[in-house]
Amino acid sequence: MSEPGRTALILGFPAEPACRVALGLASGNEMSVEVIVRPSDLPRARELIRRESAKIEIIEGDWNHIDFGLSGERFGRLSEQVSSIYNLVPPCSYPDGDDLESARTTGREVLELAAAAKNLQQVVVLSHLDVAGNHRETFREVDLIVGQRFDGGSAKMRLAAERVYRRHFGDVPITVIRSGWIVGEGENLCPLVHLCLAAGDSTPWEGNGQLILTDLDYLVDVVVGLKDVDPDPGGRTLHLLSRFGGDTGKIVDGISVSAREHVPAGFDLAAGARRALSRMDKTCRWSVGAFFKRRMSAARFETTWTEEFLRSRRLPLPAQEPSKLDRMVTIALEEIVGFR
Repeated sequence: MSEPGRTALILGFPAEPACRVALGLASGNEMSVEVIVRPSDLPRARELIRRESAKIEIIEGDWNHIDFGLSGERFGRLSEQVSSIYNLVPPCSYPDGDDLESARTTGREVLELAAAAKNLQQVVVLSHLDVAGNHRETFREVDLIVGQRFDGGSAKMRLAAERVYRRHFGDVPITVIRSGWIVGEGENLCPLVHLCLAAGDSTPWEGNGQLILTDLDYLVDVVVGLKDVDPDPGGRTLHLLSRFGGDTGKIVDGISVSAREHVPAGFDLAAGARRALSRMDKTCRWSVGAFFKRRMSAARFETTWTEEFLRSRRLPLPAQEPSKLDRMVTIALEEIVGFR
Protein backbone atom coordinates (compact mmCIF):
# COMPACT_ATOMS: atom_id res chain seq x y z
CA MET A 1 0.00 0.00 0.00
CA SER A 2 1.32 3.43 -0.92
CA GLU A 3 2.10 6.02 1.71
CA PRO A 4 -0.70 8.61 2.01
CA GLY A 5 0.26 11.96 0.58
CA ARG A 6 3.53 10.69 -0.91
CA THR A 7 2.32 8.95 -4.05
CA ALA A 8 2.86 9.67 -7.72
CA LEU A 9 0.13 8.37 -10.04
CA ILE A 10 1.20 7.85 -13.66
CA LEU A 11 -1.05 7.34 -16.68
CA GLY A 12 0.31 5.80 -19.87
CA PHE A 13 2.35 2.92 -18.44
CA PRO A 14 4.00 0.80 -19.85
CA ALA A 15 4.50 2.96 -22.95
CA GLU A 16 7.36 5.43 -23.00
CA PRO A 17 7.95 8.02 -21.62
CA ALA A 18 5.51 7.00 -18.85
CA CYS A 19 7.57 3.88 -18.19
CA ARG A 20 10.84 5.80 -17.92
CA VAL A 21 9.34 8.47 -15.67
CA ALA A 22 7.84 5.83 -13.37
CA LEU A 23 11.20 4.07 -13.06
CA GLY A 24 12.95 7.38 -12.43
CA LEU A 25 10.56 8.41 -9.66
CA ALA A 26 10.60 4.94 -8.07
CA SER A 27 14.41 4.83 -7.98
CA GLY A 28 14.63 7.89 -5.74
CA ASN A 29 12.85 6.24 -2.77
CA GLU A 30 11.26 9.61 -2.02
CA MET A 31 7.72 8.61 -2.90
CA SER A 32 5.57 5.66 -3.82
CA VAL A 33 4.71 5.18 -7.49
CA GLU A 34 1.44 3.77 -8.79
CA VAL A 35 0.60 3.22 -12.46
CA ILE A 36 -2.79 2.64 -14.07
CA VAL A 37 -2.46 -0.17 -16.60
CA ARG A 38 -5.04 -1.46 -19.05
CA PRO A 39 -5.85 -5.19 -18.86
CA SER A 40 -4.27 -5.85 -22.27
CA ASP A 41 -0.98 -4.30 -21.08
CA LEU A 42 -0.77 -6.11 -17.74
CA PRO A 43 1.62 -8.92 -18.81
CA ARG A 44 4.07 -6.45 -20.36
CA ALA A 45 3.84 -4.10 -17.39
CA ARG A 46 4.42 -6.86 -14.84
CA GLU A 47 7.39 -8.24 -16.75
CA LEU A 48 8.97 -4.80 -17.06
CA ILE A 49 8.60 -4.09 -13.34
CA ARG A 50 9.96 -7.53 -12.48
CA ARG A 51 12.94 -7.10 -14.81
CA GLU A 52 13.79 -3.68 -13.38
CA SER A 53 13.11 -4.78 -9.77
CA ALA A 54 11.15 -1.54 -9.45
CA LYS A 55 8.93 -0.64 -6.51
CA ILE A 56 5.91 0.26 -8.61
CA GLU A 57 2.32 -0.70 -7.78
CA ILE A 58 0.06 -1.63 -10.69
CA ILE A 59 -3.59 -0.57 -10.65
CA GLU A 60 -5.70 -2.31 -13.28
CA GLY A 61 -7.92 0.27 -14.96
CA ASP A 62 -8.36 2.47 -18.03
CA TRP A 63 -7.64 6.20 -18.20
CA ASN A 64 -10.34 6.64 -20.90
CA HIS A 65 -13.13 5.62 -18.50
CA ILE A 66 -14.92 7.40 -15.70
CA ASP A 67 -12.87 7.17 -12.48
CA PHE A 68 -10.21 5.45 -14.62
CA GLY A 69 -12.40 2.33 -14.62
CA LEU A 70 -11.87 1.89 -10.86
CA SER A 71 -14.40 1.21 -8.13
CA GLY A 72 -15.55 4.18 -6.10
CA GLU A 73 -13.68 2.81 -3.10
CA ARG A 74 -10.39 2.46 -5.02
CA PHE A 75 -10.73 5.90 -6.55
CA GLY A 76 -11.37 7.28 -3.08
CA ARG A 77 -8.20 5.67 -1.74
CA LEU A 78 -6.25 7.34 -4.53
CA SER A 79 -7.55 10.71 -3.42
CA GLU A 80 -6.13 10.00 0.05
CA GLN A 81 -2.71 8.95 -1.25
CA VAL A 82 -1.90 10.91 -4.40
CA SER A 83 0.43 13.90 -4.20
CA SER A 84 1.26 14.20 -7.90
CA ILE A 85 -0.44 13.06 -11.12
CA TYR A 86 1.39 12.55 -14.41
CA ASN A 87 -0.69 12.25 -17.58
CA LEU A 88 1.84 10.81 -20.03
CA VAL A 89 -0.61 8.92 -22.25
CA PRO A 90 0.73 8.64 -25.83
CA PRO A 91 -1.66 9.54 -28.69
CA CYS A 92 -1.69 5.98 -30.03
CA SER A 93 -3.25 4.80 -26.76
CA TYR A 94 -6.59 6.43 -27.56
CA PRO A 95 -9.22 4.39 -29.46
CA ASP A 96 -9.31 4.92 -33.22
CA GLY A 97 -12.00 7.34 -34.31
CA ASP A 98 -12.63 8.65 -30.80
CA ASP A 99 -9.42 10.52 -30.05
CA LEU A 100 -10.90 13.88 -29.14
CA GLU A 101 -13.55 12.65 -26.71
CA SER A 102 -11.13 10.14 -25.15
CA ALA A 103 -8.55 12.87 -24.56
CA ARG A 104 -11.18 15.08 -22.96
CA THR A 105 -12.39 12.21 -20.77
CA THR A 106 -8.88 11.51 -19.52
CA GLY A 107 -8.37 15.19 -18.73
CA ARG A 108 -11.67 15.47 -16.87
CA GLU A 109 -10.92 12.38 -14.76
CA VAL A 110 -7.41 13.64 -13.91
CA LEU A 111 -8.89 16.96 -12.80
CA GLU A 112 -11.61 15.21 -10.78
CA LEU A 113 -8.96 13.25 -8.91
CA ALA A 114 -6.86 16.39 -8.49
CA ALA A 115 -9.82 18.22 -6.96
CA ALA A 116 -10.47 15.36 -4.54
CA ALA A 117 -6.80 14.75 -3.61
CA LYS A 118 -6.16 16.00 -0.08
CA ASN A 119 -2.38 16.35 -0.47
CA LEU A 120 -2.04 17.31 -4.13
CA GLN A 121 1.19 19.09 -5.04
CA GLN A 122 1.14 19.08 -8.83
CA VAL A 123 -0.32 17.73 -12.06
CA VAL A 124 2.04 17.23 -15.02
CA VAL A 125 0.63 16.88 -18.52
CA LEU A 126 2.65 15.94 -21.60
CA SER A 127 1.59 17.80 -24.73
CA HIS A 128 3.29 18.79 -27.97
CA LEU A 129 4.40 21.82 -29.93
CA ASP A 130 2.02 20.80 -32.71
CA VAL A 131 -0.94 22.31 -30.83
CA ALA A 132 -0.03 25.46 -32.77
CA GLY A 133 -1.40 23.80 -35.92
CA ASN A 134 -0.74 25.85 -39.04
CA HIS A 135 -0.07 29.03 -37.04
CA ARG A 136 2.92 30.80 -38.64
CA GLU A 137 3.57 33.75 -36.38
CA THR A 138 4.24 34.10 -32.67
CA PHE A 139 1.94 31.66 -30.90
CA ARG A 140 0.45 32.89 -27.64
CA GLU A 141 -1.53 30.88 -25.15
CA VAL A 142 -4.67 32.81 -26.07
CA ASP A 143 -4.25 31.42 -29.58
CA LEU A 144 -5.32 28.01 -28.29
CA ILE A 145 -8.91 29.06 -28.93
CA VAL A 146 -8.54 30.55 -32.44
CA GLY A 147 -9.51 27.32 -34.22
CA GLN A 148 -6.35 26.84 -36.26
CA ARG A 149 -6.15 24.14 -38.93
CA PHE A 150 -4.34 20.85 -38.43
CA ASP A 151 -2.80 18.30 -40.77
CA GLY A 152 -3.27 15.37 -38.38
CA GLY A 153 -5.76 14.10 -35.84
CA SER A 154 -3.21 13.63 -33.05
CA ALA A 155 -2.54 17.37 -32.87
CA LYS A 156 -6.27 18.07 -32.57
CA MET A 157 -6.44 15.54 -29.76
CA ARG A 158 -3.61 17.19 -27.85
CA LEU A 159 -5.15 20.62 -28.32
CA ALA A 160 -8.50 19.36 -26.98
CA ALA A 161 -6.74 17.90 -23.93
CA GLU A 162 -4.82 21.12 -23.30
CA ARG A 163 -8.01 23.15 -23.38
CA VAL A 164 -9.53 20.93 -20.69
CA TYR A 165 -6.54 21.50 -18.42
CA ARG A 166 -6.05 25.19 -19.13
CA ARG A 167 -9.58 25.97 -18.02
CA HIS A 168 -8.40 24.97 -14.55
CA PHE A 169 -5.21 27.02 -14.46
CA GLY A 170 -5.49 28.96 -11.22
CA ASP A 171 -7.50 26.18 -9.54
CA VAL A 172 -5.03 23.29 -9.89
CA PRO A 173 -1.18 23.47 -9.94
CA ILE A 174 -0.80 22.16 -13.52
CA THR A 175 2.41 22.06 -15.54
CA VAL A 176 1.89 21.46 -19.27
CA ILE A 177 5.05 20.33 -21.04
CA ARG A 178 5.15 20.71 -24.81
CA SER A 179 7.84 18.61 -26.45
CA GLY A 180 8.96 18.13 -29.99
CA TRP A 181 8.85 14.69 -31.61
CA ILE A 182 10.30 12.33 -29.01
CA VAL A 183 13.17 10.19 -30.25
CA GLY A 184 14.90 7.36 -28.44
CA GLU A 185 15.23 3.61 -28.57
CA GLY A 186 12.33 1.19 -28.93
CA GLU A 187 9.01 2.70 -29.94
CA ASN A 188 10.54 6.18 -30.22
CA LEU A 189 12.66 5.27 -33.25
CA CYS A 190 9.80 5.95 -35.69
CA PRO A 191 10.64 9.64 -36.35
CA LEU A 192 14.27 8.75 -37.03
CA VAL A 193 13.32 5.91 -39.37
CA HIS A 194 11.10 8.37 -41.23
CA LEU A 195 14.08 10.69 -41.57
CA CYS A 196 16.13 7.78 -42.91
CA LEU A 197 13.32 7.14 -45.41
CA ALA A 198 13.58 10.77 -46.54
CA ALA A 199 17.36 10.41 -46.91
CA GLY A 200 16.96 7.37 -49.13
CA ASP A 201 13.85 8.37 -51.09
CA SER A 202 14.17 10.01 -54.49
CA THR A 203 10.67 11.52 -54.21
CA PRO A 204 10.89 15.33 -54.07
CA TRP A 205 10.07 16.79 -50.69
CA GLU A 206 10.31 20.17 -49.04
CA GLY A 207 13.39 19.96 -46.85
CA ASN A 208 13.29 23.48 -45.46
CA GLY A 209 11.79 24.40 -42.12
CA GLN A 210 12.26 23.36 -38.52
CA LEU A 211 11.81 19.76 -37.43
CA ILE A 212 11.88 19.85 -33.64
CA LEU A 213 12.99 16.62 -31.99
CA THR A 214 13.24 15.92 -28.27
CA ASP A 215 15.59 13.35 -26.79
CA LEU A 216 13.64 10.88 -24.64
CA ASP A 217 16.34 10.88 -21.94
CA TYR A 218 16.18 14.67 -21.78
CA LEU A 219 12.39 14.65 -21.49
CA VAL A 220 12.45 12.09 -18.68
CA ASP A 221 15.09 14.10 -16.77
CA VAL A 222 12.92 17.20 -16.93
CA VAL A 223 9.65 15.49 -15.93
CA VAL A 224 11.25 13.61 -13.03
CA GLY A 225 13.08 16.78 -11.98
CA LEU A 226 9.81 18.67 -11.56
CA LYS A 227 9.32 16.91 -8.23
CA ASP A 228 12.01 19.26 -6.88
CA VAL A 229 10.41 22.41 -8.32
CA ASP A 230 7.80 24.39 -6.43
CA PRO A 231 4.37 23.99 -8.08
CA ASP A 232 2.76 27.03 -9.66
CA PRO A 233 -0.80 27.43 -8.34
CA GLY A 234 -1.63 29.52 -11.39
CA GLY A 235 -0.48 26.82 -13.84
CA ARG A 236 2.41 27.04 -16.28
CA THR A 237 3.42 25.88 -19.74
CA LEU A 238 6.98 24.77 -20.49
CA HIS A 239 8.44 24.13 -23.93
CA LEU A 240 10.98 21.36 -24.15
CA LEU A 241 13.36 20.69 -26.99
CA SER A 242 16.94 19.49 -27.21
CA ARG A 243 19.90 20.08 -29.49
CA PHE A 244 18.18 17.93 -32.11
CA GLY A 245 16.18 20.94 -33.30
CA GLY A 246 17.40 22.36 -36.58
CA ASP A 247 17.01 22.74 -40.31
CA THR A 248 15.39 19.59 -41.65
CA GLY A 249 17.48 19.53 -44.80
CA LYS A 250 20.69 19.50 -42.77
CA ILE A 251 19.41 16.70 -40.55
CA VAL A 252 18.49 14.56 -43.58
CA ASP A 253 21.85 15.32 -45.24
CA GLY A 254 23.60 14.21 -42.07
CA ILE A 255 21.63 10.97 -42.07
CA SER A 256 22.64 10.38 -45.69
CA VAL A 257 26.29 10.59 -44.64
CA SER A 258 25.71 8.17 -41.75
CA ALA A 259 23.85 5.79 -44.06
CA ARG A 260 26.88 5.47 -46.33
CA GLU A 261 28.90 4.38 -43.30
CA HIS A 262 26.39 1.96 -41.74
CA VAL A 263 24.32 0.55 -44.62
CA PRO A 264 25.75 -2.24 -46.82
CA ALA A 265 26.64 -1.33 -50.39
CA GLY A 266 23.67 -1.74 -52.72
CA PHE A 267 21.13 -1.77 -49.90
CA ASP A 268 17.91 0.10 -50.74
CA LEU A 269 17.63 2.48 -47.79
CA ALA A 270 14.16 3.77 -48.68
CA ALA A 271 12.69 0.28 -49.12
CA GLY A 272 14.35 -0.89 -45.91
CA ALA A 273 12.97 2.09 -44.01
CA ARG A 274 9.45 1.35 -45.25
CA ARG A 275 9.77 -2.28 -44.12
CA ALA A 276 11.05 -1.16 -40.71
CA LEU A 277 8.18 1.28 -40.31
CA SER A 278 5.65 -1.43 -41.14
CA ARG A 279 7.14 -3.56 -38.35
CA MET A 280 7.33 -0.74 -35.83
CA ASP A 281 4.01 1.00 -36.42
CA LYS A 282 1.18 -0.94 -38.04
CA THR A 283 -0.92 2.22 -38.37
CA CYS A 284 1.80 4.23 -40.14
CA ARG A 285 1.01 4.74 -43.81
CA TRP A 286 2.39 8.23 -44.39
CA SER A 287 4.50 9.28 -47.33
CA VAL A 288 7.67 11.27 -46.78
CA GLY A 289 5.88 14.47 -47.74
CA ALA A 290 2.97 13.82 -45.40
CA PHE A 291 5.34 12.98 -42.57
CA PHE A 292 7.12 16.31 -42.79
CA LYS A 293 3.93 18.26 -43.32
CA ARG A 294 2.61 16.89 -40.05
CA ARG A 295 5.83 17.38 -38.12
CA MET A 296 7.20 20.74 -39.20
CA SER A 297 6.59 23.69 -36.92
CA ALA A 298 6.45 27.19 -38.34
CA ALA A 299 5.18 28.89 -35.19
CA ARG A 300 7.28 30.74 -32.65
CA PHE A 301 6.11 30.28 -29.08
CA GLU A 302 5.60 33.01 -26.53
CA THR A 303 5.84 31.02 -23.32
CA THR A 304 8.82 29.76 -21.34
CA TRP A 305 11.42 27.35 -22.66
CA THR A 306 12.39 24.77 -20.06
CA GLU A 307 16.06 25.77 -20.02
CA GLU A 308 15.15 29.35 -19.11
CA PHE A 309 12.75 28.13 -16.43
CA LEU A 310 15.35 25.87 -14.79
CA ARG A 311 18.07 28.51 -14.93
CA SER A 312 15.76 31.05 -13.31
CA ARG A 313 15.47 28.70 -10.31
CA ARG A 314 19.20 27.89 -10.30
CA LEU A 315 18.50 24.23 -10.99
CA PRO A 316 20.82 22.03 -13.07
CA LEU A 317 19.95 21.51 -16.72
CA PRO A 318 19.34 17.92 -17.83
CA ALA A 319 22.41 16.48 -19.54
CA GLN A 320 22.49 16.78 -23.32
CA GLU A 321 25.15 14.97 -25.29
CA PRO A 322 26.05 16.62 -28.63
CA SER A 323 26.65 13.24 -30.28
CA LYS A 324 23.39 11.66 -29.06
CA LEU A 325 21.48 12.24 -32.29
CA ASP A 326 24.27 10.60 -34.30
CA ARG A 327 24.10 7.53 -32.09
CA MET A 328 20.32 7.38 -32.33
CA VAL A 329 20.49 7.59 -36.12
CA THR A 330 22.96 4.70 -36.08
CA ILE A 331 20.49 2.60 -34.06
CA ALA A 332 17.70 3.48 -36.52
CA LEU A 333 19.87 2.45 -39.48
CA GLU A 334 20.71 -0.84 -37.77
CA GLU A 335 17.00 -1.44 -37.26
CA ILE A 336 16.41 -0.79 -40.95
CA VAL A 337 19.03 -3.20 -42.23
CA GLY A 338 18.05 -5.87 -39.72
CA PHE A 339 21.11 -5.89 -37.48
CA ARG A 340 18.94 -5.94 -34.36
